[in-house]
Amino acid sequence: MTELRKEYISYMRYRNYSPRTIKNYCNTLIQLSKYYHLSPDKITREQFKEYLYYLVEEKQVSAVFLNLLISAYKILIVEVLRREWEDFNIRRPSRSMKLPVVLSQKEVKRIIEITPNLKHRAFISLIYSCGLRLEELCNLKVADIDSDRMQIHIRSGKGNKDRYVMLSEKILLLLREYWKRYRPKEYLFEGVVRGKAISRRLRFIPICRLRQLLSKVLLMIWTCKKYGYKSDSIHFSASWGCVQARKQFIRCSTQGHI
Repeated sequence: MTELRKEYISYMRYRNYSPRTIKNYCNTLIQLSKYYHLSPDKITREQFKEYLYYLVEEKQVSAVFLNLLISAYKILIVEVLRREWEDFNIRRPSRSMKLPVVLSQKEVKRIIEITPNLKHRAFISLIYSCGLRLEELCNLKVADIDSDRMQIHIRSGKGNKDRYVMLSEKILLLLREYWKRYRPKEYLFEGVVRGKAISRRLRFIPICRLRQLLSKVLLMIWTCKKYGYKSDSIHFSASWGCVQARKQFIRCSTQGHI
């Protein structure tokens, strides 16, 4: 590892960037460096813009990836090399605003009912009922389940923030059934090594199987919607369900039913 990369990583750790963000930023700069066979601090503004055009025209990357690359490069230039960013004058591409796939409560219920594997069923149920992200669920520990207060402690979620989410009685019973069969030690959903969380390197194995399973399930309960499964679909469906429930509560309270 070069001294420049060490300094770059040290700065992001000091700013409390997540390990995933640090890894993504470093990888984008490594790709940039390999493209020109130069150290990132030797690459000029014209070369960087040429590389952006290459990614758009040849690789057809998304605006999200381009913005990630620009952010990674800006930290290197401004914070590490102490240069003026105005000299580069690089504009960010506009991001497309696409609506996420939202499943109805009946569709999510049918997905859970048809899923034969208990571990997968617990996985999907937690994502939907608690509105968890995939990363949060994989890092969830047995000790984070508080059955007395009926809540779950989510640690280091999005933005590296902790929060509590509600735990329903049905989910608690499902988790107890799951625990009796699999007996996880520390992490609720263990990886290949018992007692260890699913690592970033190995996580694609069980998650990929889960996605393949849900793709089959979605074909079995096919509706007029044409969508491919993503874990975010369950997460967004949970968020949308909370919004609808809140609207219904407000409507009932204003009409004097509560």
